[in-house]
Formats: sequence, structure tokens, C-alpha cells
Amino acid sequence: MPRPDPTSPPGTVAAPAATSGQTVVPERAPGIGRPASPRFAQGGAAAPAVAPAGQGARPVRTRRAKLALRRLDPWSVFVMTLLLSLFLAIVTMVAAYVLYTVMDGLGIPASINKAVIDVQGGAAILTRGRFLGAAALLAAVDVVLVTLLATLGALLYNLSASLTGGIELTLAERD
Repeated sequence: MPRPDPTSPPGTVAAPAATSGQTVVPERAPGIGRPASPRFAQGGAAAPAVAPAGQGARPVRTRRAKLALRRLDPWSVFVMTLLLSLFLAIVTMVAAYVLYTVMDGLGIPASINKAVIDVQGGAAILTRGRFLGAAALLAAVDVVLVTLLATLGALLYNLSASLTGGIELTLAERD
């Protein structure tokens, strides 16, 4: 009966000692998940319990699952894109505030306002309030357009997936 190995992950047991520079591949213990048995290669043949020394103790076979993305829930897409575009609107407002603060520190708005007043007369056109108001308008338009276009995209995807079967994905375990 193999003995538990304190250096191996839980559920593995120590295999017989390797000889001639080979590394031992640990087997699963009989009560955890499945009975201890040789690992099978992709072709169906049994893989050796002892791997060559240069390869390390990695499993021979990786599990793969083929899935098809057949439908996107339009309400989920709407809610998710609404939240993401609201976060983007907040980022836009913060970036506009920082940008105006930097430009104001360099004196750019003052020089633009002076040039406009010299040419046209009247009041200053580039103020912090107008700059942030334009950024807020841009952010609001972005929220509406991104949310509507993403929801429309989900509806169009569902229509095309019903005709073509959707997008097929192959998922595999990491090495």
C-alpha cells in the first residue's frame, strides 16, 4: 500500500522510488475523486507512471471542454454596460478636472480668454465650469450610446447565433 507523501498536494500518495534519473509522477489516492490508476494519454494508451527526468511531474493529459455561446441575455448586457459606462463617465469627469487644473497651472485658459476678448470683446469663454460642463455632456452622451449599442449588439448576436449556432469555445486547464 503506498504511503501518504507530506510534500505532495493533498490526495496524492508516494509512488515507488525512481531509478536511473527518472522523476515519479504521483497518483491520486483511491478515496479522493477516483481510484488510483495509470494516467491515460490523449490517444487512449496508458502513460507511464514514471516520466523522463527533464519533463518534471506534469500530467500527460489536459482536460478540454467544447462549449458554444448561443445566447446573450439582453438585460444582463444592458445592466453591465450601463454600470461600466457610468464608471467611465466618472473617470471622464475626473480626467477633465485634472486636465483643466494642469492647463490652468500653465496659463492656457487665461491666454485663450485674453486672445478671444482682444478679438471679439465680451466675456471669457474658457472657464472651469464650461470645461467641466462640456465633459459632463460628453460623458452623458457616452453612457447613453454605449449602453444602447451594446444592448443592440446583444440582440443582433442572438439573432445571428440562432442561425449559425453561436461561437464555439474550447476551454482547457492551465499547465
